[in-house]
Amino acid sequence: MINFVIHKINRYIASRSDKASREDFYYSKIYFKRITVFYNIFSSKKADALVLLTEETINPLGLKFGSSYKEAIRQFNKPSFQYSNKKQDKNHKAVLIRHNINNIKLLVQLQFFNDALFFIGLDVSSIRKEEEKTSIINTVIQKYLNKPFLTGDEYPIIEDKKGNFITINDDINFSICYLAGNMPQVRKYIMEHEESSYREMAKDKESMFYTF
Repeated sequence: MINFVIHKINRYIASRSDKASREDFYYSKIYFKRITVFYNIFSSKKADALVLLTEETINPLGLKFGSSYKEAIRQFNKPSFQYSNKKQDKNHKAVLIRHNINNIKLLVQLQFFNDALFFIGLDVSSIRKEEEKTSIINTVIQKYLNKPFLTGDEYPIIEDKKGNFITINDDINFSICYLAGNMPQVRKYIMEHEESSYREMAKDKESMFYTF
């Protein structure tokens, strides 16, 4: 009887430890100061006329900037992790969701300010070959710019007519990030708190073009 109780206690302690480890893992994936860096790089590149313009509206996974939390997560399974700093940033929420498409494993990160979506991050964790990464990058570039990406090219920053923009990152992990550019309250908040065939393909929710 005593051994059974001890076993139950050990299982409970282990489950609590596993939960804490998972929460630490997901928390470490949230973009805080990096978002400030993205906005600063975008502003600098735009000032130097180095941002490439697209006629397509930026809406990865069919998401729209400014959507509420309920609207944005409706198409996903239950979030893996949610963050909300109620003490300091009551209006700021981040959500992490595991999502697979075309056998590509994504960690989708959504951030909201005043219940309006302003940041979409797609961290890609299942890339095994450099060709797979090039294929994803080409998907993004051909969808929005209709031009090929060649290995060795600099990753472009892409802006749509609404001022929303895309940045591709391969420093810590490979990710594609989408940020709202027409929400001045968000930009102010971030700066103050530094803590055709393509169209057809985009209609298919199992297509990479729809994803990105």
